[in-house]
Amino acid sequence: MAIWMDITTSYKWSHKSNKAATGTVRVELEVVRGMLAYTDTERFHFFRYNKDTDEFVVLPEPDVRRILDTITYWPENVDKVQENTSRIPPLPKNRDTCFKRKLVQTRQQQSAFISFKHIVKMLLIRTFFFFSSFFPARYQPRLLEVSRKTAAPVRRMMRFGAGENNVPAENQKSRKHQEREEPAKKIPFMDGDAILCLGAIWNNAEMNSRFVSLHKEIPLQIYSISHDLIPILHPHLHHENFCTLYTNIYYDISTYSSHVFCVSRHTMRDYSRFLAEASMKNVSKSIITLGCDITEASETETEIDRFIQTTGAFILYVSKIERRKNHALLYNIICSWVDEGVTDFPAFVFVGRYHLWGVNYLKDLMERDVRLKNKIYILQSVSDTALARLYKQSLFTVYPSLYEGWGLPITESLAYGKFCISSNTSSMPEAGFGFTEQISPFDTKKWSERILYFYNNRHELLAREKAIRENFRKPEWKQTAAEILHVVKKKQLDTCNQK
Repeated sequence: MAIWMDITTSYKWSHKSNKAATGTVRVELEVVRGMLAYTDTERFHFFRYNKDTDEFVVLPEPDVRRILDTITYWPENVDKVQENTSRIPPLPKNRDTCFKRKLVQTRQQQSAFISFKHIVKMLLIRTFFFFSSFFPARYQPRLLEVSRKTAAPVRRMMRFGAGENNVPAENQKSRKHQEREEPAKKIPFMDGDAILCLGAIWNNAEMNSRFVSLHKEIPLQIYSISHDLIPILHPHLHHENFCTLYTNIYYDISTYSSHVFCVSRHTMRDYSRFLAEASMKNVSKSIITLGCDITEASETETEIDRFIQTTGAFILYVSKIERRKNHALLYNIICSWVDEGVTDFPAFVFVGRYHLWGVNYLKDLMERDVRLKNKIYILQSVSDTALARLYKQSLFTVYPSLYEGWGLPITESLAYGKFCISSNTSSMPEAGFGFTEQISPFDTKKWSERILYFYNNRHELLAREKAIRENFRKPEWKQTAAEILHVVKKKQLDTCNQK
């Protein structure tokens, strides 16, 4: 019985221009890296889902390592990736001007058609979610399956576009014949295999639908992960359409999963609450401890080192910039210091990309407020190497999020021996392992006082750092992989014994 690891989330992320890993991507890629560290890897197999062809694509181990390294060391690979992703060949030499002009026009038509395809695709997606929101939740998986089958011919038409008519007649006939005679798509999984899906399944709704159908067809052990249930329990923190999709996904994984890994005790309680309120049967689940070790690429001086030297003392906040992460609290604190005449306070470095839903107003304030010059720095493209150096050189870190499934940057801060002030809600006290100070994410005054206190009392800050260095046991991603494999192998052994 083989163990299959889904790396669809990491595969998609490796093709982005900004490859700085977010929390969900980090979990998938680091667990995969931890599994590759084992010597008995002959039972491990890797795949990604291709929604265009509705197939599971098997990936060899060298390709998997290359995908992980592309995300981890992406600044060093930028030029290489840009060269490899260039789909239009350079203009041929020794050709007449007329031919060149015609080729340029063809390129422009291709570019315009690609833009048109994207617009149509987004319109179809938004229309589907709008109308599906009127149906009860129990009909949502069936609606998604019907929409996927209905969209297949549209996708084929858009893939070939207007150039289809220029294909030779014999090729068109061959293609139609293949489509008519194409057998059912093969799957690489066999009876009793284990499938680990630890990424952002909500971004791969088509794959989720395939798991629903596969669960009914063959006896597979599918292992899912619960990162958080925030869009279900606190829908005001996310877009309405996303909340509907997220809820439907959780209904599905609770149906087809043999086991669900929860990233914290608090997340497990939230998941149990969801199952109870949805009147669903209890699902086998366990808690895993996420690692916090970050891979550094090199020791040579980089651009981030020059940034650190010119910034001076700074406080670090590693997180996407979205409504739930509560960057507005820190912005209001700095504004209050300026209004009260406080001049001696540290700069803040926000590491994370904008998640524009719900933060457009805050983005406009932070970028246009002239009082914040040299007081707030927003870094949206930060590699693992740069992130590690920012942690090391920061005074301390903050994490005033409203709600979390775990709070990975809190643990990462401790791994670098840095004290962290975090919110006291949800799972964030767990992520701090007793070494952080917790404050309500709504208590602006208390946050202001404690940030200034640790900034002005460095001896107290040094004492906290000493306690962290001496007593904090850093969880590693290899340990996380070992916890997951222990559960998988135990379940496979129990299944064999039952037979």
